[in-house]
Amino acid sequence: MEGREIPVIDVGAVIGDNTDVDSEAFRAVASQIDHACRTIGFFYITNFGVADDLMNRTLLLARQLFDLPLEEKEKASITKSPNHRGYVGMGIENIDDTIDAEAGHGDLKEAFDLSDDIHGGEDKLYGPNLWPPALDEKWRNEMMDHYHRMCKLCMSILRAFTPSLGVSPDHFEEMYERPLAALRLLRYPPSKSTNKKAEHQLACGTHTDYGFITLLQQDNVGGLQVQNTMGEWVDALPIPNTLLINLGDMMSAVTNHQYVATPHRVLQNGTTNYRYSIPLFFNPQWSTVLTTFPAFLREGVEPVPPFVFGEHLTARLNATYSHRREEKVKDSA
Repeated sequence: MEGREIPVIDVGAVIGDNTDVDSEAFRAVASQIDHACRTIGFFYITNFGVADDLMNRTLLLARQLFDLPLEEKEKASITKSPNHRGYVGMGIENIDDTIDAEAGHGDLKEAFDLSDDIHGGEDKLYGPNLWPPALDEKWRNEMMDHYHRMCKLCMSILRAFTPSLGVSPDHFEEMYERPLAALRLLRYPPSKSTNKKAEHQLACGTHTDYGFITLLQQDNVGGLQVQNTMGEWVDALPIPNTLLINLGDMMSAVTNHQYVATPHRVLQNGTTNYRYSIPLFFNPQWSTVLTTFPAFLREGVEPVPPFVFGEHLTARLNATYSHRREEKVKDSA
């Protein structure tokens, strides 16, 4: 049945700077993406132009970070960063706002957030990364190379959205001159038990992403689930040589919710291995003003009132992280 499975799309025809946006091949990929966005809000991509050894190397770099002693990771705690960069410890984050994190139900994961070192601007979300001192310059440079590689890939994918959104192929270029794109390294601990009950323990609570699109690399452990439009949970199983893309709340909003921002979660699946995943939240610059895309304007349906993306993202981060709320109160005192 439509929407029960996550499609796999070969995006080779839309990758790179010199693709022919008027070609039949480009339009075919754009049509497949449009269909996936309307039905389940997730799709795998293949033939995306990044070598396997580079992708595997990034997973190894993530392991190196998380294998550091806790006291070394805490030297780069996200609570020390005014622009939301650095290390998030186990159980600190609670992505599902229906669960009380203070009652001991925080997510079973560690995280590390990084972005471009863009200084100055409209909001504290711009600024320098916060690195654990134990990681050398080579590690940092390799990770930033990967960040920029994934951003470039996402720009190619967004270009393939433009025929369906009713905008020109270069529509997103100005919006992403100084993007609020964040790369997040994640590590989930092994299950304490291999029984069936452990398989259904939440490691990351049910949520939708905040922004435009998310590009996800995951290892072979599994555990990610996506809720389709029928309310069923579909396993987003790791498929070799693929990446996952899903839509955030803002892409859904500016398409009058005809594109789906899909709830998803991570379950512990009885494995004795750590699970590593690396999402890139590919969001436009802080000052971007958003409203309904032309192709989704409908007679009798009010367009989305214009809003500033950075204000939306800041509000969502403040709601998720208690230390950011405390800083806001302190700044206003």
